[in-house]
Amino acid sequence: MLSNKKTVRAALLEQRNTLKKSNRWAELNAELCQSAADWLSRATTQTIGLFYPIGSEPDIRPAVLRLSAAKSGLKLYLPATVGKEMIFRQWLPQQKLIQGKFGIPDPQNTECAAPDLLLVPCVGIDPLGHRLGYGGGFYDRYLQKADPRPLTVGICFSQFAAAQFQTEPFDAAMDWIITEKGAVKAAPLHTIPPQAL
Repeated sequence: MLSNKKTVRAALLEQRNTLKKSNRWAELNAELCQSAADWLSRATTQTIGLFYPIGSEPDIRPAVLRLSAAKSGLKLYLPATVGKEMIFRQWLPQQKLIQGKFGIPDPQNTECAAPDLLLVPCVGIDPLGHRLGYGGGFYDRYLQKADPRPLTVGICFSQFAAAQFQTEPFDAAMDWIITEKGAVKAAPLHTIPPQAL
């Protein structure tokens, strides 16, 4: 029998927090950024929703900023919460961010949009691409309502990319998973949008 999400989440966060205190985290993060940069270099999107890392989350900003510098017209967006919903606001790298809900840095007074590619932080992810987040359900709700649904890419270190946990019908499945070991397709549960590689 699979463990419930709360139990698995606590265990994985403890492991990731311990990893963050070691030199290995920085090595893995650099490798993950290279994997992300390689994958993103082939993507055709003009709008990317990424995440500002908190705690022991991987930091893929270097990969995205490298792409942004090389690709004219690319727009970047960061998530912000409004009540129980999540929106995406444009992020300009030189822009000062305001501490938002849950202590997550948040752009203010910039345009809102629905990016066609989302890079999504994962506490863990199962072999079918189901994402385990922090339990607030913000990405799940966002993806349920999104029309068209964006291409989703789960981001985590490989040791958290084969998590086993009980899933529920509303759990968002990712289209792709990127770890320090590379990118793999996931989520056979819905049609992958045409811009997928």
